[in-house]
Order: sequence, then structure tokens, then C-alpha cells
Amino acid sequence: MTKTRISVFIVIILSLFLLMFINSKNSGFRIIKYSPPLNSVSTITPYIDVDFSDPLASTGLYIYSYQNIVSSYKIFNSNYLRIYLKVPLQIGIKYQLKFVSVMNKSNGYIKDSVISFSPKNVGASSLTKDQIKYLTDTQNKSTTQIYNTSLVGILPYLSPGDEFLVSYEQINGTPYITITSASQQGYNNGILWISSQGYNPSKLNIKYIDQQPY
Repeated sequence: MTKTRISVFIVIILSLFLLMFINSKNSGFRIIKYSPPLNSVSTITPYIDVDFSDPLASTGLYIYSYQNIVSSYKIFNSNYLRIYLKVPLQIGIKYQLKFVSVMNKSNGYIKDSVISFSPKNVGASSLTKDQIKYLTDTQNKSTTQIYNTSLVGILPYLSPGDEFLVSYEQINGTPYITITSASQQGYNNGILWISSQGYNPSKLNIKYIDQQPY
């Protein structure tokens, strides 16, 4: 075997060992879970916590949002990445986030991994206490009033006989209580129901939708 062939053989062997070494560093580094789970993200979920298998490095961290819904992100408790979202999100849209680069402290990495979710229209009862606190600390006063009420926590409410539906939504950052009914009487009964829960309808942003609830 000539010296040239021996040199080529050595280079190939070293390259294979290098690839095996790199793969061994990355094979164990992975995402353990999302909180909330991606299929439980709501239109008002303020952030998603991502639990990784290893402590994260602060260098080389880059998260990309295809629909520009990420306001910021940070590492906390060593293994966790918190991704803050620009709420409210929209119903019927499939949002995507791309982990362009995430490294652990042993130089393992996750690269160009894409996750997706479609938010659900559910009330504040779907949020944790910490998420509600974050919202109330960052939103304007009117939004804070809505998030702090237990009314949002029991919505949506569909009356017996499907006469009216009371739900919660945000439009361009403004919170609304929505009453959906095909009749004026149904709307009036929706107002009465809100009052029966201990809330003054005149102090809420209420929107009426003239149609059958379902």
C-alpha cells in the first residue's frame, strides 16, 4: 500500500471517528416536554416553557418565529427555556417556532428543529397562576380586570337549550365578553346570566353576535 493510500485511509478513519464523536454529543440532548403541551396552547397563553434534557448554554441560542409571535425568550432553572408569546393569538392559524440553534453546556446542540401548534379559544382557567400573574403585570388596566375575574375562568358558557353562548376573546389587544344568540331575548338573558355571576355588565366590554351559538 502506497503512502498516499495510507494517508487517505487514515483521513477517512479519523473523519468517521469525528462524526461518531459529534453524534454521541447530540444524541442524548433533546427536548423532554413542553408546558403547556402544544395541543393545549390557548389564544391567551403568555409563554411556553421548554424542558431540555441537559443544562443549556447561553451562547448560540436563537429561536425564530415564522409569524412573529415571539416577544422574547430566556433560560431559567438551567434546563428550561421560556418563550414569551405576543398574545392574543388567533384561532384557526397553525403557528410555527423554529429552534435554529440551542446548545447545551457540553457543546451538544439542537439545530433547525420546528414545532407547530394551533391555539384553542378557552378561558383563563386554562392558565397557571404564574401565567395569569404575568399577564396582569404586563397588560393594560382593562385587560387586567378581565384576567383577574373568575368570570373568564368559567367561560365559555352555553345556556340550556343553546339559547345563548357567553365567551371570551381579544380583538387587537382589547378584551371582550361575547354574547352569541339569534334573538334579542337570548342576548338579554346572557346579560342577566353575567349579572347572576356577580358582575356588572356595564363595566365589561360586551360584544353581541347575532347568530345561533352552534
